[in-house]
Amino acid sequence: MYTERDRLCTLRFTDPAISGGRSCRTARLAAPCRRLLAVGDASSLELFINGGAAVFTTRYYPTPGRVSLRLDGTGGTVCTL
Repeated sequence: MYTERDRLCTLRFTDPAISGGRSCRTARLAAPCRRLLAVGDASSLELFINGGAAVFTTRYYPTPGRVSLRLDGTGGTVCTL
């Protein structure tokens, strides 16, 4: 989630069962969020905000199958590697 007014980015797991004990992470940006790159694999997720000005790295433990991604406060493109 991103709030423009506060320049606050939040990574929140909506399913605590996959979060590995980390349900929420936040970062306040020095400049507005204009670019987000999300890279994930079977059990890790990295978010690069504004070309790496802020970075979230976390593990997650999903059940087999599809994983959902939701963006609030901004838009984005999901690419399959």
